[in-house]
Amino acid sequence: MSMQGVAPVLAAALAIAAFASFPSGVRSIGVCYGVNGDGLPSRSDVGIDLALDVGDRNDVSRLADASSAASWVQDNVKAYYPDVKIKYIVVGNELTGTGDAATILPAMQNVQAALASAGLADSIKVTTAIKMDTLGPDSSPPSDGVFINPSVMEPIVRFLAGNGAPLLANVYPYFAYRDNQNIDLSYALFQPSSTTVSDPNGGGLSYTNLFDAMVDAVRAAVDKVSGGGSNAVDVVVSESGWPSDGGKGATVENARAYNQNLIKHVAQGTPKKPGQMEVYVFAMFNENRKDGDATEKKFGLFNPDKTPAGAAGVSIVVSESGWPSAGGDSATIDIARTYVQNLIEHAKKGTPKRPGAIETYVFAMFNENQKPGEATEQNFGAFYPNKTAVYPINFQRQGVASMLTIALIIGAFASAPTTVQSIGVCYGVLGNNLPSRSEVVQLYKSKGINGMRIYYPDKEALNALRNSGIALILDVGDQLSNLAASSSNAAAWVRDNVRPYYPAVNIKYIAVGNEVEGGSTNSILPAIRNVNSALASSGLGVIKASTAVKFDVISNSYPPSAGVFRDDYMKDIARYLATTGAPLLANVYPYFAYRGNPRDISLNYATFRPGTTVRDPNNGLTYTNLFDAMMDAVYAALEKAGAGNVRVVVSESGWPSAGGFGASVDNARAYNQGLIDHVGRGTPKRPGPLEAYIFAMFNENQKNGDPTERNFGLFYPNKSPVYPIRF
Repeated sequence: MSMQGVAPVLAAALAIAAFASFPSGVRSIGVCYGVNGDGLPSRSDVGIDLALDVGDRNDVSRLADASSAASWVQDNVKAYYPDVKIKYIVVGNELTGTGDAATILPAMQNVQAALASAGLADSIKVTTAIKMDTLGPDSSPPSDGVFINPSVMEPIVRFLAGNGAPLLANVYPYFAYRDNQNIDLSYALFQPSSTTVSDPNGGGLSYTNLFDAMVDAVRAAVDKVSGGGSNAVDVVVSESGWPSDGGKGATVENARAYNQNLIKHVAQGTPKKPGQMEVYVFAMFNENRKDGDATEKKFGLFNPDKTPAGAAGVSIVVSESGWPSAGGDSATIDIARTYVQNLIEHAKKGTPKRPGAIETYVFAMFNENQKPGEATEQNFGAFYPNKTAVYPINFQRQGVASMLTIALIIGAFASAPTTVQSIGVCYGVLGNNLPSRSEVVQLYKSKGINGMRIYYPDKEALNALRNSGIALILDVGDQLSNLAASSSNAAAWVRDNVRPYYPAVNIKYIAVGNEVEGGSTNSILPAIRNVNSALASSGLGVIKASTAVKFDVISNSYPPSAGVFRDDYMKDIARYLATTGAPLLANVYPYFAYRGNPRDISLNYATFRPGTTVRDPNNGLTYTNLFDAMMDAVYAALEKAGAGNVRVVVSESGWPSAGGFGASVDNARAYNQGLIDHVGRGTPKRPGPLEAYIFAMFNENQKNGDPTERNFGLFYPNKSPVYPIRF
């Protein structure tokens, strides 16, 4: 978007570390800071580093004079660098298609010379920012991208190539969607869509979102000038966003979907150039003084008062607040009574920003002696189980009840949690009496099971999963060595087993190997790399490639903080996953740990039953179940490998109902129901919802190994439950 007037002389790019849900491995996510608005925060209140734009077209024209450029660098760069980490000087924003285009290159050359004289040319790159209409109208498919004004753009691209600078491009799928009724909204928003664009001239690359197609059209135009290869000029997306109001498709929901999906997507790159890329979201704030149509004022992520855009009218309900009466520092009856009574009195007043009654729920009705975690967790109740008060409390003082809604959350701790990110169930087929694939998918849906794992690309199962919404872990089966052997093998596998089904089948992860051992472990990382590259080249980078490991990849698992990977190959895998944003898949079985060491591990501790507490002496964390301890040992190993930001998805966990020591219906039900109820809370080291897949859906009578292997199922082959289970 063009910048007009005096205020926007500085185009600030906010390289923020934690905007929403930023994926690991993204080289840079920034946010453009425009100041065409009333009531915006002060610059110091924003608290950011700046990327510098030279200003409007008049400023660009002045910089075509060498002495003016030298003065500009002296006054606006040397005075601040390196305290301000200026990365790019942007000489002109969206001017290449205007009458001022002829001044851009001379201005860039003069600024470059001034930076060189100041000793800053190696650190700060000079560039310009273009609109998409700098490309010709026939830039679809993307490989046909070409500059419409080559006399302007070709010298600029050669200048950039000679100085190792990128071309900045303002890429707005919103405007393309708004102006072309043939573009599907989901395709523009990075959402699953029936639209897939194949580029027959670009090596068969496929595009599942409009952003990638637009960026790769710019890359194609640039490569036609620079020749690509070692001379390739990178493309930085200097603006991209979606308005939350003011025009066709401009809603809070669409703006959030686009911007959040963009943030998640840029770590993968585009089909033409997979890998991390640099993107700046437009814009930080809604700006009420911007010219143009109404959408121009509504691209902000935030309102001027720093509330999220679209949230000004959203009320906040305090869903839990309380104070424990025992079990920890400052957890006393007197302090608990003081806090809760004052909360009741105070909630009628509201806050300084939002005066007025606040709907508030005090946690909790009763002390709950079966809650896991530290001792305070069992002591938040206003009442003992016998209904006597822990401390006196008054809910009807001075008309409070008529002015605010205040209620007590009843601690129905045994009920299924509402915060579970995902509970899936592994679907094994090693049985001669199992239901059809379509019946199985219907059973998943009828039970509310929202995730599935299959152990090879079962075409019948994949077809049955179409449009079911069930998230899928898809294993590569016995193809590990083949996928490691060459990138072309991986491309063929993705072509045959992923592209025909996604997005109708919600494939979430590719498990490249399951519990691989021995010399085959050397094939894991090359295979993951090849599959990941094939996914990115097909425009399917949203699907994450990982591997599923046994718990014995961990050594020194007690206490959990001592967890470390047994072999170096796991450290390399972990570090690679950190760059792609993929999780590590881990098969976590407390059953086998208990069976192997019943003297030191109690059955209750292994099955989420109360009665055992284990403290980690290295960090003071307390464990009431073996599952958490095993998970936190994996997290500790990831941290020691330099991959502490890698998530762990539990790709298998379960308990057998027959066939061996400790294998009973009661124990299996206790463990699996306990797991379902527990995963919404996470672990002591990593609180919060986690993703887990129970092994398995059915008892499988043809599985090899000891009898327990045939008895991990939640259901018999006739679809009747082995024991009651609640999802």
